[in-house]
Amino acid sequence: MKKRSLVLLLVFVAAVCFGSTRFPMKGEIARPERILPPMVGDEMVPAQPGVSGAVQLFQPYAVDTFGSTTYDWQYNACAITRIVYDPGTNLTHVVWTWSNICGNDAFPDRQVYYNCYDPAQVDPWICFEGMDAGCPVQTERAGYATMDINSSGSAVVALHRAVTGYARASVGVDLLPGFGVFSMYDVCTTPVYVIWPRVAVDKDDNMVVVVRNAEEGADDAYYSVSDDGGQTWTCPYTFLDSISSVSQNAFGSKQSNSLVMMWTKELAADRYNDHLYYQLSTDGGQSWGRPRDVTACIEVPPGHAYEWWQMRSCLWGGAGMFDADDQIHMVFSATMAVGEPGYYYPYMSTAIWHYNPDAGCHPITLYPSYWTRAWSTTFGNTQIADKPSIAQDPATEYFYCVWLEYPYDQNDPGNTAYPVGELYAARSMDGGATWGPKVNLTMTPQGCEVFPHFASAVNDTLHVMYEYDLQSASYVQATSDCTDNPYHYLKVPVIEGDVEVVSIDDPPHWGMGVDTTTFSDNTYTPKVTYRNAGAEPASFQAKFEVSTPVYIADIGMNAEDTLFSWASLQYGIVEVADLAAGATIQVSFPAWTCSTWMSGYWAHYRASACLLGDENISNNSRVDSCIVDSVDQYEGVHEIPVVSGSLPLFLSQNYPNPVISKTTIQYQLPQNGKVSLAIYDCNGRLIKTLASGYQSKGIHEATWDGRDQLGEHVSGGVYFYRLLTVQGNRSQKLVLID
Repeated sequence: MKKRSLVLLLVFVAAVCFGSTRFPMKGEIARPERILPPMVGDEMVPAQPGVSGAVQLFQPYAVDTFGSTTYDWQYNACAITRIVYDPGTNLTHVVWTWSNICGNDAFPDRQVYYNCYDPAQVDPWICFEGMDAGCPVQTERAGYATMDINSSGSAVVALHRAVTGYARASVGVDLLPGFGVFSMYDVCTTPVYVIWPRVAVDKDDNMVVVVRNAEEGADDAYYSVSDDGGQTWTCPYTFLDSISSVSQNAFGSKQSNSLVMMWTKELAADRYNDHLYYQLSTDGGQSWGRPRDVTACIEVPPGHAYEWWQMRSCLWGGAGMFDADDQIHMVFSATMAVGEPGYYYPYMSTAIWHYNPDAGCHPITLYPSYWTRAWSTTFGNTQIADKPSIAQDPATEYFYCVWLEYPYDQNDPGNTAYPVGELYAARSMDGGATWGPKVNLTMTPQGCEVFPHFASAVNDTLHVMYEYDLQSASYVQATSDCTDNPYHYLKVPVIEGDVEVVSIDDPPHWGMGVDTTTFSDNTYTPKVTYRNAGAEPASFQAKFEVSTPVYIADIGMNAEDTLFSWASLQYGIVEVADLAAGATIQVSFPAWTCSTWMSGYWAHYRASACLLGDENISNNSRVDSCIVDSVDQYEGVHEIPVVSGSLPLFLSQNYPNPVISKTTIQYQLPQNGKVSLAIYDCNGRLIKTLASGYQSKGIHEATWDGRDQLGEHVSGGVYFYRLLTVQGNRSQKLVLID
């Protein structure tokens, strides 16, 4: 171990951290033409028709700008710890990779910068506020920092720095809490080329650093441990495991000597082939328990062809924390597995999961892939919902999750092939078993929030940092222009309340004999009634979506192999401000037109009331749906017509219909191939698979006796049956009588 002491005169320290100038000062840089005005949270527009109060179009919460960077690729894969809120000192520490250069792809000035927010000060940012703020952690070219704090409240920063011919991980410890002057310590020199270090600190300042071996052909993670506050380390590095991508991460307890290392491992034999693993040490890293497979805890429920459990291929790793009871909690994003281990398909439906060793895995949110998108590609090393991090409020023991999501209907006007990111959050009041509706924290459809992280401690306020990328995609990855991008500190107050969806008002049910008055010529203007059931005025996000589920047989025709996507027809968010206690409000959303191609598909209407501090999440949403079978199209026939020449794909109306005890369904296949025929309820949930596998061309039939996959009778009502083939899909409706 080699120590590089940072010896400074007090006068120089004061000049660097508190004076009117500091080193290095950022030079002037040409700003991009597309500049958005600063958003401070009060950009309001007049109320829309049918909405009381005001509608908020942009950033709902105030942000501080604590620095900037032209180096717009801040980390790979999982969210890493770059913001720490310390309840003991009430300080918030942030760290990021800084550069001020455009036009030089080597970024010779790349450096790690630090800043600290102290709300007790008149000027709360220790290293200034604004685009030119921040203190350098060290003087050599460096990047990709992570951070924790030690027992005194000082920041501990891990980074990798360039050394001729190789790269080395170093750890810096701040001299005092929020001081911004770091003593730097190298970790190990073997292997000689390690990058992307993750650091974690326990209550007694034992530390672990987990790194990625970047030597050619290596996909291995290593770790080193320090028992003296980061001054000396166990060397050489100890091999951890072969890993997927850049999935290594670490976190530590502030109540015990527990440390956790986590990573993703490829398992070629498993269909869901990228699994999240972790190892726990309870003695400050001196010994480690056996690796535990997090992904394996996702249970497979019987009788479901598509459910949450299929979203469990975790390519990019996850993030974690110890709660107030010193228990492990993790969050991670996962998709369906496609192809070989490590295969990257960025548009796959994605779930964000929560894990606790005692409670297992529970879904936080699902973001299905959309057929209709305003963009054609995504960022590298990410999914459409990704990079989650987790926090807990020790006073209430509630958990919060923040993640990055790419809305399907938002692209960058200056780089139209790419989406713009938004930050979302959700809350759990029962230890992570159930989660409330997701809330858009940023609401900036023309700006791109990326590389978020969430401080793991909450004090009635969520502490979030992110890069506000002025052009989506990445200049570092040669997919966008160079821009000088502000770094934002987002403080989100958690305001308790109770907002409910009363009704979706008169939605059309085409072909189901329901009279409607809210549409004409197949055009529907959604209206939803909301109620503030709380004791205080409430501001919340009203959401409405019309969509249809799509099952795509790209992988295979077995029920478990069917891809799931959504064709979204309409999506709207309206910010309702200050709805009085006990008051109701009807919100109008943009109209949409049901086209003839919708015939045979479901139309799903989903209304949500999204309030992060909602105390009763049982009434936050309502779903209505129908099968569209009469938009400029006749009802289904009872017999397959005889057609000369090539056979058409055809699905008949079942007979008898309504169904009392048993019904028969006929269908015709144009050619040999894989087939799936299944019964679904009104919410799109699989009830019974009637046919699955390879079938020859021609006429076939199947029967249904009103039972589900487990052989249990289902209740009477409207059901749908859907035929999936390589030539196309067909759907019909039936009625089951109890």
